[in-house]
Amino acid sequence: NRPTNPLLHPEDRHSLPLEEVTLAEALKQHGYQTFFAGKWHLGKEGEWPTDQGFDINIGGHHKGSPPGGYYAPWTNPTLKAKRKGEYLTERLTEESAKFLESRDKAKPFLLYLSYYNIHTPIQPYKKRIDHYKSKAEKSFTGPTPFEVEHDGKTRTRQDNPALASMVAAVDDSVGALLDKLEELKLDKNTVVIFFSDNGGLSTLGRIGPGCNLPLRAGKGWLYEGGIREPTLIRAPGVTRPGSVSHKPMISMDFFPTMLDLAGLPSNPSCTSTAAACCPNSRATTPASARFTGITPTTTVPPGNRAPRFVMATGSSSSFTITTILNCTTWSRIPANEPTWPSATQERLPNSAPNSALGKSE
Repeated sequence: NRPTNPLLHPEDRHSLPLEEVTLAEALKQHGYQTFFAGKWHLGKEGEWPTDQGFDINIGGHHKGSPPGGYYAPWTNPTLKAKRKGEYLTERLTEESAKFLESRDKAKPFLLYLSYYNIHTPIQPYKKRIDHYKSKAEKSFTGPTPFEVEHDGKTRTRQDNPALASMVAAVDDSVGALLDKLEELKLDKNTVVIFFSDNGGLSTLGRIGPGCNLPLRAGKGWLYEGGIREPTLIRAPGVTRPGSVSHKPMISMDFFPTMLDLAGLPSNPSCTSTAAACCPNSRATTPASARFTGITPTTTVPPGNRAPRFVMATGSSSSFTITTILNCTTWSRIPANEPTWPSATQERLPNSAPNSALGKSE
């Protein structure tokens, strides 16, 4: 915020106060195991995930970008690399899968996976970069176009192979995690939520690395390119395959939604609404009964009778992941917006449907 800017800038505490009740704390009170991996960025040591209701913290600390970058040796204070050249995104997925395998099988769980991808630094994913370089060479000619946004520049073509490869890394890792849920026979009782923390980083003093067309600007701006993200929810017995909700929602809506899905009492301090995320979540039959044939209780029953939650988040992307809860169907974003393709399609980081790097081959 520059001194010449006539808008007042809100004060930022740069941390999540410990007195705030987190989703992890609320679920933990009812018997859930809680696991966190990835980007935290909510305070200094003493305010990290294990201080906010999570039993396990893999890689979460005070910084928003990955210290030391995406390839080992990195300098993350809560995650030591196993080998030189190890890729951070794959390691976070590996640790998450390990938790699913080794957790207490008698308890439900919350797994919150917050990927650093595709936050800067933009470092190509070595396993996929050649494909996107080749695709860009075949698809584009001339310099990357841009448009002026106040004193910034907005990329208007999704032609960045490095960025595309980083999104592909997330896609590969999420696929591996969903496969693990199916392998462990957890997929029928796990809700999955996918969304982003911001719009793509398209507008900077120089051209940003991503493109959000047809939305205006990107991360850090209050135009739709900065605050509008794709959201997908898969909840067994609640969401319908191919269904679309046009109701506006915000990430805070997930807290009451997940309590509702688990059949747990709501937190009076939550002013958001569960119906914003899952319009069909509040039905005649309690959420817990839709999953398990039981009625809500203040203490979640053990084992497979309680819905499980896996949360995964991506950073600063047009496509990122935030929450996975045990379920069987997707509630998708509107058809005229970018959607999460099927497993046989190529998933790319672009919200502009006509951009060559942003559509499936």
